[in-house]
Amino acid sequence: MTVRPPSDPRSGKSPAVHGVSEPSRSSEGKERVNERLADDRGHGVDIHNPYNWPLSKSAANAVIVCFLGFLSSLVSSVIVPALPNVKLEFGVTNDEVGTLTTSLFVLGLGVGPFLFAPLSELYGRMFVYRLTMTAFTVLQVGCALSNSIGTLIILRFLSGVFGSAPPSLGQATISDLFSPGDRAPWSALYSLGPMLGPCIGPLIASFIIAAKSWRWVFWTSACMSVSSPLDYSIIQTFYLSSGGGTIFLFVVSKETYMPVIMQKAQMEQELKSTLTGGSKRVWSFPLKPHSEKSPAAKGIYSKALSRPLRLLTTNPICLVLGTFLAYVYGMLYLLLTSLPLLYRDGQGRLFSYHLSVTRSGLCYLGLAVGFVIASFTTAYGSRRLYNHLVKVNGEQRPEYRLLPMTVGMIILPVGLLMYGWSAQQHDAVIVPLIGNALVAMGIFVTFQSIQVYLVDAFSPYSASAIAAATLLRCCAGCGLPLFGKQMFKGMGYGWAATVLALATVPAIPIPLILYKYSRSLRERFPFHG
Repeated sequence: MTVRPPSDPRSGKSPAVHGVSEPSRSSEGKERVNERLADDRGHGVDIHNPYNWPLSKSAANAVIVCFLGFLSSLVSSVIVPALPNVKLEFGVTNDEVGTLTTSLFVLGLGVGPFLFAPLSELYGRMFVYRLTMTAFTVLQVGCALSNSIGTLIILRFLSGVFGSAPPSLGQATISDLFSPGDRAPWSALYSLGPMLGPCIGPLIASFIIAAKSWRWVFWTSACMSVSSPLDYSIIQTFYLSSGGGTIFLFVVSKETYMPVIMQKAQMEQELKSTLTGGSKRVWSFPLKPHSEKSPAAKGIYSKALSRPLRLLTTNPICLVLGTFLAYVYGMLYLLLTSLPLLYRDGQGRLFSYHLSVTRSGLCYLGLAVGFVIASFTTAYGSRRLYNHLVKVNGEQRPEYRLLPMTVGMIILPVGLLMYGWSAQQHDAVIVPLIGNALVAMGIFVTFQSIQVYLVDAFSPYSASAIAAATLLRCCAGCGLPLFGKQMFKGMGYGWAATVLALATVPAIPIPLILYKYSRSLRERFPFHG
């Protein structure tokens, strides 16, 4: 039996599960749930529901999730400035082989969610975070100790697989913590990480390479990664205090996924009932597949693990938005391949500003500034727009999240044209940087709108929906950089950017079309989990 998502205590209403067919719980089960999960002080508030946590507690968990999403994306591009050094040490002369160290990491980011997103819906978000981030840290050490380009490429792919959990689970975790009307600022803050990381990574790496070996890029990544599980321990010290002392736990944080929270509460109740000699089972919750070896348990596993693929192949909304996400994310990595050519070392007939390693690293801040500006404006504007539409129409609908996409799809081609032709005309370095910022703003608004829509439309299977879209965007992020340099070398900055901008124009009205027809599509293609 599938558990219904937690009700929103701020509104007093249970949020609709858009496009997801789900059986209802019996009234007797509801009474027992409320009795078990009621506040021990008798206030009748479900203290297990993350919506009812103190804001400081929810914010602390959200900040750590945002950091993890930022970290995975940062490590994806941290090797870009180090590639000349890596190729020199390992005797690599082919540009595409060096690019594989980034492309296969991004491919891993797309493959991993197909495993980790369903596991998070079976065992909880925190279990997956602990498992993957521990492996991710170990793999960074392996990259630092690599003795061949082949070993480095394989370890980078595995790093992407295990580093994929935060980017794929982050928005779902934010939706666990905050109600639809309150989550927009936190969703925007989270989305900033996966966008900002690929820009900050080369900046940090350029300063490391100027002082140390390229291997220190990965030693630094390992140090940052190992701090992430320790952060869980630090957070927990605020909430697990007893008898005047603090209980320190390693890799422990509060679970946020409500079905797993309720399942753990059931297990506690059964244990207490057994110890006191009472009935062994008081009320029923979903099957615990990790404690069952029956055919039914195997069915739950197969159904959960196939969920992202089924969403991608049977739901047209998920496919269309995943394709959108793939395009804008691929655009980001295409730009990242062209920045070293423009700002540091142009090749062939391409113009270059011939900046130093550290100064060329600072040029990634053009994208970073655009992402930060878009994050703040989206956090404020999306929340006001969503709450206004809810008030006007008297209902919560995922489609309200799609409207800002139109603005993003208009800004994106403008920024591309400004970047490409200012570089082609050898304008002052600030002009293409402004173009980069505009591109970043368009990418961020589109990325944020799609992710929040998927969370609202496919709850409680939002992690699987995002995993489905993540596969497409990471395939684009993997493939496009492989020919990005050749594209800019062959066509020049101006015409290459023009081709990319023209490919964007036909997609501008699609968000408005989806806004109008998405509801009927959800009803026509309901997802049953």
